[in-house]
Amino acid sequence: STALTSSWAYYGLGLTTSNVQESNARFSIRTSAVGSVWFDVVSVFPPTYKGRANGLRADLAQRVADMKPTFMRFPGGCYVEGDKLVDAFRWKNSIGPISERPGHWNLWGYWSEDGLGMLEYLTFIEDIGASPVYVTNIGISHTDYIPTASLQPWIQDALDALQFANGPASTQWGALRAKYGHPQSFNISIVALGNEDCGKFGVYNQNYEAFASAIRKQYPNILFIANCELSGVPMVDIFDYHIYSNDDWFYNNVHAFDKQDRNGAHVFVSEYAVTQGSGKGNLGAALAEAAFTTGLVINSDIVMLASYAPLFTNVYDRTWNPDAIQFNSTAVAPTPSYWVQLLFSQHTGDVVVPVQVTSPNNTLFACATLYSRTNSISL
Repeated sequence: STALTSSWAYYGLGLTTSNVQESNARFSIRTSAVGSVWFDVVSVFPPTYKGRANGLRADLAQRVADMKPTFMRFPGGCYVEGDKLVDAFRWKNSIGPISERPGHWNLWGYWSEDGLGMLEYLTFIEDIGASPVYVTNIGISHTDYIPTASLQPWIQDALDALQFANGPASTQWGALRAKYGHPQSFNISIVALGNEDCGKFGVYNQNYEAFASAIRKQYPNILFIANCELSGVPMVDIFDYHIYSNDDWFYNNVHAFDKQDRNGAHVFVSEYAVTQGSGKGNLGAALAEAAFTTGLVINSDIVMLASYAPLFTNVYDRTWNPDAIQFNSTAVAPTPSYWVQLLFSQHTGDVVVPVQVTSPNNTLFACATLYSRTNSISL
């Protein structure tokens, strides 16, 4: 019971429940007298991963941590673009008290409160021992764009994001990060410029170069990811590769990067999954993805990064199938594809060992790696 006032005020409390999971539980707020009461930003959190304020649901976060990822690409792909630029993710609107974050409509069909914002992403990535790969909008959405000559505000926004993540506490945005409790740098060293934007509106190459030039002047050691294998565009350190197809495609393309130019940009296979004939995630899809992943490991001298996508889906709001991890309000159910990712992440060494496999109709795929510290091999 708390007295209300005529002004907006924050109210919070801790609830101790019995050790029983109830998926149909309700949280009720009641008044002791008749009247009008206004509420905004009602948020109910279970214990969070590592006890972080405004953190992640512990059981979901643990599934990610169990994979021991070396990096996390954030805050997303199409989510960064938006169907329209007005709906694009804007990092400055995702920091500070959640009651002051305006949120935005995103193209997956729901309103994002941006409670999982820039600082929450960076903190979680640090908590699981991974490195952040930041995706920034370069003035291109699914339906509109900013001409290269008018990009400066968007470029400055990206520079400000990097200062917030990497800058000393003596800088404007670094000081704000320190104020929020993290004086140390998060050390973003890789930035993806756009998402699936190659060829859109005829401006991607020019916008890419404008962003890359401005960022490299201030952060000369940051590597850039282009959305495709660009030709004639400078400062392309890595190019992004997305593939969603059927299991036959994955089996037939295990050796897709065998002949990749070793003198060119590195490869980031940032989104890949069997999405045809895979239902909500099945063993057939996982086996095809596993075969394809052996090729990524064998070519890891040029394939610098790889990640399955998407990662999560709420079973009551499926907008994509399949996803690595399914969940509802009380339970978590990883798909077979999740276990493939976990096996490779936990059993891949630091040196590729040549392996020769023979099988009828070339239906067996394998890779081998050596852990140089222990002189042991994973096959």
